[in-house]
Amino acid sequence: MADADSSSMKHSNEFWYLDGNVVLIAGEIAFRVFRGQLSQHSDIFRDLFEIPQSSSMEQLDGCPVVRLYDDPNDIIHILRALFPGEHSFSWLMPRPQFAVVSAWIRLGDKYNIRGLRDHGLELLKKIFSDNFPERFGTAEEYLKKAPIEIDIRDAPKVVYLSRLTDTPSLLPLAFYMCCQMVPEDFVGCTTTDIVHERLSADDAVRCLKGADALSHVAIQSCFVVLSEPNPDCTRKGHPDLCSKLLQFHLRVIGLTVGQNRHNLMCRAVLDDREPDLRDVVHNSRVCNACMERTYTKYKEERMRIWDVLPTFFDLEERLADGVLSVGPNS
Repeated sequence: MADADSSSMKHSNEFWYLDGNVVLIAGEIAFRVFRGQLSQHSDIFRDLFEIPQSSSMEQLDGCPVVRLYDDPNDIIHILRALFPGEHSFSWLMPRPQFAVVSAWIRLGDKYNIRGLRDHGLELLKKIFSDNFPERFGTAEEYLKKAPIEIDIRDAPKVVYLSRLTDTPSLLPLAFYMCCQMVPEDFVGCTTTDIVHERLSADDAVRCLKGADALSHVAIQSCFVVLSEPNPDCTRKGHPDLCSKLLQFHLRVIGLTVGQNRHNLMCRAVLDDREPDLRDVVHNSRVCNACMERTYTKYKEERMRIWDVLPTFFDLEERLADGVLSVGPNS
């Protein structure tokens, strides 16, 4: 057996067991670990280790070498979940970083470490839910309360993970979050050399079309919410007053939204604007009945937008079986 060239190689400070019986090499980092432990969690590794060793197989410090074409940091995230040590049971950490969860899913899928892959996906499903999140102020506020440390700039990577694992329920909210980025940012994701951070050309087009659709629906929603008074308007002596006041607010808000339709704020149609709406309407002379109708219409419109969100990104065929629903995030 040939000795592996170790001149440019570094031993992992964390995973170099002196009694280990296999060496994994990723990039320039070597990890000396245990075949049995890897085989227990991954049938890919188990099948690999069962192949008879040839005379040409590399060795390092008397152990067979397996070269992995993965980022060394990703390997560390996987080994921390599988091997005892300071970071044992890292999958139980209260708020793992997105990079860690991404590694669990990607390498768990690649090496068939099902428990790790499925755990990572369950964490993402709690965020990118198929139910409308119960408390969704803004996208940024929502992610700050997520069970993992995740940033809105990670949304294109969630799209990739959804495609990789055939988990379409992640896509509507992931695409929506992509649209809260400036177009240059998510389009730039199509050219990165890092595969799992890359947005396909088709998905980039979905984002661009979706962003435009969100801007249009923002304008339409203004008309739905403010166009008509309550049929039970209590201003009996001045039946047109509430209508005129609402039309005034509609012109002001509609004009503002229309002039800024390419602004990120106009795409954030799921953000909770009810407090702002209440301030505007309450400070006007609209009657209580018309005020309540306005608030009710706003809530209904927000739920309607959630229901049709997949259509903005041409996802309705994948989600035609009623995957999306409205209700509290479980």
